[in-house]
Amino acid sequence: MVQWCAMTVPPSTVVLISCDEDSQPFAEAELRTLFSGLSPIDWLTGNPDENSGVGRLVVPLSFPEFAAKVEASGSVFLRHFAPVMAEVPLSDDDSDLPRLEEAARSLTPFVEATETLSVQARLLGDTFRPFSRTELNGALFSVIEAATGVVLDAREPVQTLSVVCARDRAFLGVSRTADNRSPWPGGQMRFKREDGQISRAEFKLMEAIRVFDLTVPDRGSALDIGAAPGGWTNVLRRFGLRVIAVDPAELHESLRHDRRIVHVRERIQRYRPSEAFEVIVNDLKMDARDSTDIMLSVRRFLKPGGFAVMTLKLPKTVPSPRAMREFVQDDLRRLRSGYGVIGARQLFHNRSEITVALTSD
Repeated sequence: MVQWCAMTVPPSTVVLISCDEDSQPFAEAELRTLFSGLSPIDWLTGNPDENSGVGRLVVPLSFPEFAAKVEASGSVFLRHFAPVMAEVPLSDDDSDLPRLEEAARSLTPFVEATETLSVQARLLGDTFRPFSRTELNGALFSVIEAATGVVLDAREPVQTLSVVCARDRAFLGVSRTADNRSPWPGGQMRFKREDGQISRAEFKLMEAIRVFDLTVPDRGSALDIGAAPGGWTNVLRRFGLRVIAVDPAELHESLRHDRRIVHVRERIQRYRPSEAFEVIVNDLKMDARDSTDIMLSVRRFLKPGGFAVMTLKLPKTVPSPRAMREFVQDDLRRLRSGYGVIGARQLFHNRSEITVALTSD
């Protein structure tokens, strides 16, 4: 049986939010600063006693209004959101897929037939399912295609049917992809490992470039602070930049003979640049305040129109979610004394850190 949700009658909207599973309290604190009297968030589980980073809540706005308000707030910990238009009980047997297909069929009035659509399903936890994620995506799209004639676009869809299967129930909703904050299911931007990749840290910079819509020049110079073993240097070289890689540790052997890479074997505190850069990046494994000080010290070496990307390591313990928010906001205020802040987000490839994009303008 499909259960219909109050979100279909604004202004009360049922929403699914996604964040890092360890950052649920911080994401909830962000929402409570935006919505006074917010009802408790129902944090979903996949495996028993394990956080999933997916929560269900009711907000006093339509879904587009909710999405716009959260985006305008500069939320750091929320990665993705989607409306809930139907809930389906799951039995983990062959009756599940037909019920999900019925729910998808009932949502076709919300699909614009002339605009592309993608089905994005997430299966939380290790619970047995009588279908795979790929099978579920295909089955639900076939139902909607048959009813509307809509065209599939898995890469850049205008519309998305979001589906989340938790332990005993599933949630479905249709939205404009632009309102979901991320075009990837749950904000989980994934990249294929490429030949020549040095480390998984490369995915952090690649994701930041996509999320913050940064235009990387194909010529000029970049400064990579705390470069070793060279993952971010490797990414910048693939764009065509000459890279000054500052780190007392060794770079990966694949980078040592690249004439467009200058390895300065010094701590950044002792290095004095002799040129200006189109791009500055910093993935130092140090206290966020110290890393912020370093970024402010090299600000004068960022060319007009250039950008910078850095990670801020989060404290391992804080007295409250509010204290974490204040910690992050304090560092962002300090960065604003020298840079324009394009955005700050805990990306999918971040762990106990956030990524900040900055501009010289």
